[in-house]
Amino acid sequence: LVQTCANTFLTVGLMQIIFKLARRQRADFADLFGGGELFLPALGTNLLFSLASGIGFVLCIIPGIIVLLLWWPCVFLVIDRKANVMESFTLAREVTANNMGTIIVVWLAGIGISLVGVAACCVGIVAAAPLVAVMYGVSYLMMAGQIPANAQYRS
Repeated sequence: LVQTCANTFLTVGLMQIIFKLARRQRADFADLFGGGELFLPALGTNLLFSLASGIGFVLCIIPGIIVLLLWWPCVFLVIDRKANVMESFTLAREVTANNMGTIIVVWLAGIGISLVGVAACCVGIVAAAPLVAVMYGVSYLMMAGQIPANAQYRS
């Protein structure tokens, strides 16, 4: 329980940083710990999502995968739009509605990158985990229409 709470708190801060950077805004180290007001809604959403996907995997693997595909950005919606717990699932379904192919490719790429990181004596996960987190965050923003898929970034 303590690990879930700490993980959720830090995930809120991490995703706020990723969202700011993807939108070309300034992000500070303090943003990592600046998600206090979103902690309880994010924790509730995270627990409900984990429960739903867990039940789906217990029933059979396919319902669990369907739950993951349909609702994976629910916590991101709480962090980004400050949606409440139940509203985040409805909005997540809207975001994922026409993006199933993209979602599958992004998740398979994330799993592959993570496996390569773990295969390198677990040292590679230090680089793989942040890359996958940024990939999922930017994918969510693109699917939600908040940043264009063909954005030109200049340094």
